[in-house]
Amino acid sequence: MLKKQLTRAATAALVITGRLVSPKAAMRLAGGLARRFKLDPRINKRRLRENLRTCFPGREAEWIERIARELQANAARARIFDKHFVPRLSVAELDALVEVVGGEHLERAREEKRGVVALGLHFGRYWCFPAWATQHGYVTTAFQSSDGRLPGADRMLSGGSFSANDPRATVRAVKALKKGAICFLIADAGKVANPVTIDFAGQATRLSTAAIRLAKAADAYVLPLITPIHPNDPDRVRVVLFDPIDSREVPAGESVEATMARIVAPFEDFVRSRPEQWYGLLNVHRRIAENGGDAA
Repeated sequence: MLKKQLTRAATAALVITGRLVSPKAAMRLAGGLARRFKLDPRINKRRLRENLRTCFPGREAEWIERIARELQANAARARIFDKHFVPRLSVAELDALVEVVGGEHLERAREEKRGVVALGLHFGRYWCFPAWATQHGYVTTAFQSSDGRLPGADRMLSGGSFSANDPRATVRAVKALKKGAICFLIADAGKVANPVTIDFAGQATRLSTAAIRLAKAADAYVLPLITPIHPNDPDRVRVVLFDPIDSREVPAGESVEATMARIVAPFEDFVRSRPEQWYGLLNVHRRIAENGGDAA
């Protein structure tokens, strides 16, 4: 208990440093500390290393340890600091932070007045893109495990958030999508109701079909996206929007497993080449089908 309290106190001090001094300075300091100490008390370090060994069999112990430490640091930045600092950025600062590849897909949907189910992973700096989209005039919403206690929530999600635990949230999400909103979903988070099992990153993995169901109900697009740290500048983000899947054009005879596999296929290369940015590794054991555990 004392260790958790000290961790929370250290995190709060870093957030205050970011507000009073410089967000970049706080994030750099946090990155160094997070490689040595667990800034996020929710991270199970032993489980993380076991998950890495499962998903990357044959890798040497030094590699496992290095990736685990880098992942801890990146996860702390994405989960804690981006939530506090990104909503405070101006449009000009967001444009300097975020490079968007494939933005024409969003423009096409907006011109057609159709909604977009933006499906991503807990990867890189995933909060940056909802904030960017909000500040560029898109109505943005998201499902979250709680009621969405976000600092500066209106600047992060202009259309508000939906509690994943509220059965009425799906109806509200469909209504928002029918009005042309973007609804952000994370494929490797939350409980998996009526999952399908597909091969992902070398494992038979349970995934939710919520993105497909929402898109079909709202006549919307499913837009796979990923938000890696920029390869040329660790202080920036490169958002990659892949070719969308039009819910109107999903073949009638295609299984939901096949559709889901098509949606998440673009993520594979990123997960394999940049595992230190994939925070799904923190709980991937819950989704591996052979594990026999509950998917949650």
